[in-house]
Amino acid sequence: MKKNNHDDNKMFIETLIKNVLEKFNLCNESFIKSEEPDWITNDMSVGLEVVEANETYEFDAFIQKYGNQYNDKFDEKYKALGGRIFNKDDVVVKILNLKGLPIGNKNKVYIIPVYNNDFSCINRKVMEKLLKLEHYQKLDNYQLAIFTPILLKYNDLDEELELLIKISKNFKRKYLKIFVVSLCGIVNFDILNKKRISIEVDNSIINELSIETYNQLNKNKETL
Repeated sequence: MKKNNHDDNKMFIETLIKNVLEKFNLCNESFIKSEEPDWITNDMSVGLEVVEANETYEFDAFIQKYGNQYNDKFDEKYKALGGRIFNKDDVVVKILNLKGLPIGNKNKVYIIPVYNNDFSCINRKVMEKLLKLEHYQKLDNYQLAIFTPILLKYNDLDEELELLIKISKNFKRKYLKIFVVSLCGIVNFDILNKKRISIEVDNSIINELSIETYNQLNKNKETL
């Protein structure tokens, strides 16, 4: 079930994130595949662009203290620091080819969280996509979904909303909604209405949607 090339992986991420947003009723439009943006509605009024942001930061103190040892409390301490732990045979691990730190239980994957209260890695992707948006096909409503396969620490979301609004003001074309999708949750930054909502997401839901997306794409290939 592992993706073999860049195009397949890109298509999988784009479809998975669309399915995640639909699962949580964050986008009610019926999207069809496109380019620039990645998804559009039949009437070409709404477009959804999907991009991946993947940055990791080491737990220096934790690794130095516990990196070479494993006991019953290791996983508990790792999670307490904000880390995310998956079993190696989890579908989402195989499909997304997740790589974790070489520590702890060898049958598990230890994902490193991002401790960026200002969402700097996300903001760089927003800026990058805003710069390109001027060259996209003209639509009434642009939306952006940023996927990160690591755990984001959702602090100061109101501050982040204000920053995204400020960044967007500098551009003629802008994303009216910016979704941040991680393995642990979703944040919907509604730039137009200046509000945000956050939703916790369980590992099992991501696994289920990964399977559904994989099967959906395989079925589409078979019909070609």
